[in-house]
Amino acid sequence: MDEDITRQELLRRGHTPRSIAAAVHRGDYLRLRRGHYASSASTVPVQQAVRVGGRLGCLSELRERGVWTLDDGRLHVHVQPGSSRHRDPQDRFAALNHQPGVVLHWSPLAAAAQAVPGHVALVDALAESSSCAEPWEWLASVESALHVGAAGASDVAVLRELVSSRLHPFLDRVDARSESGLETIARELCRLLGFTARQQVAFAGIGRVDLLVEGAVVVEVDGAAFHGAEVTTRDRRRDARLVARGFTVLHFRYAQVMFERDDVARAIIGDLADRVLKLTSVVQALALDVPGRLAAYLFQRSLAAGEATSEGLVVPLGMTKTELASSLGTVPETLSRAFARLRDDGVLVVRGTKIVVLDVGALARMASGYGET
Repeated sequence: MDEDITRQELLRRGHTPRSIAAAVHRGDYLRLRRGHYASSASTVPVQQAVRVGGRLGCLSELRERGVWTLDDGRLHVHVQPGSSRHRDPQDRFAALNHQPGVVLHWSPLAAAAQAVPGHVALVDALAESSSCAEPWEWLASVESALHVGAAGASDVAVLRELVSSRLHPFLDRVDARSESGLETIARELCRLLGFTARQQVAFAGIGRVDLLVEGAVVVEVDGAAFHGAEVTTRDRRRDARLVARGFTVLHFRYAQVMFERDDVARAIIGDLADRVLKLTSVVQALALDVPGRLAAYLFQRSLAAGEATSEGLVVPLGMTKTELASSLGTVPETLSRAFARLRDDGVLVVRGTKIVVLDVGALARMASGYGET
């Protein structure tokens, strides 16, 4: 497809001035600027770039190639250094006059041999975009180019020579597994917070998830294109299975990842903080001996389900003694000895599946690890 063909090239192909005019009249070709034409099947951004007097470049070229970018709403055009008479992208008869919606890139092309009419080479588009996008967004574009197969490892090596050294640490973290720019940005946010985030982690019987943070929190980032009813139902099934395995699942939409990152960060931090508190409680409980663990369980049950009687506080166990032994990390025989110790200390009396607590204070002290041993 001819996206920027000169009048001289059309004449070389056998056209005449009359046939060129006829092709334009039929709509086969568009006259973009003096001496430059394009097939009517060419895309609007390419037509506009040629009309300006250059090639599609930077973020505009990346979008044209299907590479993820944050759309800044501007047309990015690469022009030859020293060139002039740039035209309005909408009107070939009007001068450009520094339109805010058009960004001109003047630097010489590093891969000029790979450029084609209407387009700069991909590596040049990525290099140009490093000055127009924030580092995380730029890294997302690099990873997207790798993921869709538009770029390879050799392009990343060339890119390192073309961009500022401040971006080299980002190139060191390039991961072609990233399936979307949102995924890359969410991963970088987790890294900034000091968390380890693994991408595209596979779970047997469930499938892959976008990110697994600290081995505990699943983060799914959802672009606007992935919210059909069928997809939502499938996600809910996946979420239920992940929760059943002990994971938390957090879903974030495009606007949250791009513009509300403080909220995203707080959600991830909050969930991990809750897990730390729960694990701390478990560690503290395991640090107690079996009578202490039993006392902690019975004290919590006393608060939740205890019934005051003239004999004492009647507390239902809530499970069989075998189940209780397992939950306390011990065996039934050891649990029986723990009950006997509490009974002998005058703390409680066993009444089948119920316990009569005689001394709640002593139970609380044992649960806190301050009871007598």
